[in-house]
Amino acid sequence: MPLTIPATGPAGGTGTQVEGHTVSSVGVRGVWARQTLLTKLQRLLRLEKVTGERKIEVAAINPAISMKQVGNPTLKAIAESVTSQFKRVIAAI
Repeated sequence: MPLTIPATGPAGGTGTQVEGHTVSSVGVRGVWARQTLLTKLQRLLRLEKVTGERKIEVAAINPAISMKQVGNPTLKAIAESVTSQFKRVIAAI
């Protein structure tokens, strides 16, 4: 749970179903204590470490092409602006 929602505290686990069992906030906190994940920072650092070892794929749809199908000319300028921002982000990756 800490890696799926790292910003939530143990109370966010109240009533959480894990493999068919209900887990209390005290149970969540106990597991986090054993795994050194009590603080939000510790959980975020662990998430960064785990996801840093995985390959992440990002997909995007060109908004200019989507807006042509909608047929609203007022959205054309916005779509072109978003497209240029997408291109900058993709070039930086």
